[in-house]
Formats: sequence, structure tokens, C-alpha cells
Amino acid sequence: MNDYLLIDFDSFFHNGTAGDDMIHDEKYIISNLCQKDPGDKKLIRFMQEKDCLIKLGNGDVPQGLELAIRYLSLGECAIVRCHSKFAHPRGRKNKCDGVESNDLPSSKDVIYRVYLRSIKSIAENQSYTFRLKLARQLKSIGNDYYINEWIGPHGGYGKVKSLKSYISSSDELVSLLKDLKDDETSGSGETGELRGEAGALLVDCFNNIAAAHLRDQDYGKAKDAAAEAIILDPNNIKALCRAAKAAMSVGEFEESNMALEAAIELDKGNMDVQKLKAEYDRKMKLYRKKEREMYAKMMNSDVVKKSDADKSPSLSSGSKARLENNCKETEPLSAISDMGSEVQTSSKYKDKDAASVNWRGWFLISVLMFVCFVLALNHILGGELRTEKSFKAGTRINSNEL
Repeated sequence: MNDYLLIDFDSFFHNGTAGDDMIHDEKYIISNLCQKDPGDKKLIRFMQEKDCLIKLGNGDVPQGLELAIRYLSLGECAIVRCHSKFAHPRGRKNKCDGVESNDLPSSKDVIYRVYLRSIKSIAENQSYTFRLKLARQLKSIGNDYYINEWIGPHGGYGKVKSLKSYISSSDELVSLLKDLKDDETSGSGETGELRGEAGALLVDCFNNIAAAHLRDQDYGKAKDAAAEAIILDPNNIKALCRAAKAAMSVGEFEESNMALEAAIELDKGNMDVQKLKAEYDRKMKLYRKKEREMYAKMMNSDVVKKSDADKSPSLSSGSKARLENNCKETEPLSAISDMGSEVQTSSKYKDKDAASVNWRGWFLISVLMFVCFVLALNHILGGELRTEKSFKAGTRINSNEL
């Protein structure tokens, strides 16, 4: 289970009708596939892979093919007929000789011709070239899932498998680059060329991770992956464009503009760069329009608040008018007092209130003067009476003593 297998395989489907007996004739199919090129023109090759390095149980190949490989010995070739749901459930494009054609019909059974070339133990084989080949194979598998198995707006199974392959490839490359750097520091081996290949492949992996997250509309992760690629290669236009698009999608226009300007400086005539620049200008125009509208609303709100603050804190002008009309019909002071307002009264009531205050003042002064006069008179009269009584009492006492 921990070994890596090096295989070659071809994938076919028969383009015959449902009533064609040749579709179900195993001997007929085997006899055709034993040849390098099948004699039956209806037997269509839609995929071909050479030097494919896989690990059993890792999901690198379809289930039906992986089950067949488990029973192969080294150097054996097998012809495997696989039900559609165990081959490519949603169909797969023709990748033979780099030419894409119609999708594989989802209802078609698939016929594999697989050849097991070698078995490589990961515990025994730790060479730099093997690890680089493994990383390249993982990236290729991820591309296959990204192109052919992406289902729906969020990718489904294809997204999960493609990202898993890309991340596994990048992890292997990071580890390989670290070992190559340590080896170069120790002065052993020629590692310069391998480091260059591994570094370029790692940039591609980060770019592909960014592309998968962009397709899934996970713009934060897409921007992070593109940033990793830019750190490794600041002049990589693909990484700059994907970073600009991801930042633009989350409203980070300053970062988007920086990446876009760097891409324009590198290759102004690039079609992808020009399209992205047009999209950036359109979104910036829309953003500035919304910004102006929001600013205008804020200014209008401030004006309304200021005008409300300038008004009387007690009553509005309409309320004052209604109170003044009511004051003409009813007692003004009592009506205003009941409502707790501070409405100004007329000059007539002002004069009346002033006269009332003056009369009360004079009355109080008069009362105080009268009280003071009574107290003084009482004091004088009381003293004379006490003196007379004391004199009479003293006279009595003296007469008794005699």
C-alpha cells in the first residue's frame, strides 16, 4: 500500500448502438485491444497516460482501474472493462495526443488497457529525481480532476481531488527544495538544475491552487495561494493576474491595482492582463459611484440633524402658533403652566404681574414695620411694670423685718 506504481494505460469506449453484440463480446474486445491500435473504428481511445506514477489507495486513478492494478504482477498487462459509475461518473474529455474532443458519455462503460512497468518503494527510493517526478505526477493528476471532474459551481468531488493533488505536490516540492538546499550547503551533489525545476513546478502548483479557489469563489484562499507564487517568482504574470482578480473580488482595490500594474509593466500586450484591466476599471467606476452616493446621504443626514438642533428645544413653530390661538380663548397663564412651556406672554399681562409684585412688596414692608413697633412698645411697657412690682415687694419685705 505504501509503494508507488509506474503504469501506462489507455482508455476506450465503444461507440456502437445498444443492439450491437460486439459491445458485449469480450473475446472481440480483447482481440482488438491486444493490437497497438484497435481494428474496430468504433472502439474510441479517449485518454492515454504514460509513465503515470500512482499510489494505491490514494485515489490517483478511477476506482475500477485501481482495483484492476491491485491484481497485476510486475510486467503484466490487463484489459479491464469497467462500469461507467466506477470509471468517470460525469464523463471525461478526450486527452489523447493533447487533442480534446467530445466528452465521454456518462452512460458508456469504459475499457482500460493497463501495463504495470515497475514498483517503487518510497522507503527505499528517496532520490531527488524520483521525488520530483512524483510531485509532477501529482500535479498532473490534479489538472485532470480540475479539467474533467469539476461538477457544478463549487466543483464537488473534482474540486476536492484537484486541491488534494495540488497541495500534496506542493508539500513534496517544499520538502524537496529544503533537502536540496541543505545538500548544496554541505557541498555534495549537483542540485542547481533540480532546484530550478522544483521551484518552477512549485510556482505552478500555487498558481493551480489559486485557480481552483477562484473557480470555487473562495477569493481569500485564492489570494493567499497567488501571493505564495509571487514570493517565489515576482515576475510571474499568471500569479499577478490571479492575485489581482482575487483582491478585486473582495473589494481590496489597492492591492489589486498594485498586482495589475506589475503585470502591465511586465507584459502590457497580454490579453489576460488587458481583460483584467478593463474589469478593474469597470469595478472601480462602479465603486466610486456608490461611494459618492453614500457620501451624499451622509451629508444630507448631517444637514437635517443640524437644522433640528437650531430649532426651539421646547416647541416647534406650529405648536407655538396653536398655543397662542388657545391663549386667546382661555386663561393664558394657566394653559401655558399646565403644558410646562415657556411661551412669552403679552405686554398686558407683563404690566399686571409687575403691579402685583410691587403691591405685595409694600404690604410686606408695612407688616414688618407694624410688628417691629408692637414689639418695641411691649418692651417699654413691660419694663415699667416690672420696676413698680419690684418696688412694692421690697417695701413689704422691709416692713416685716422691722
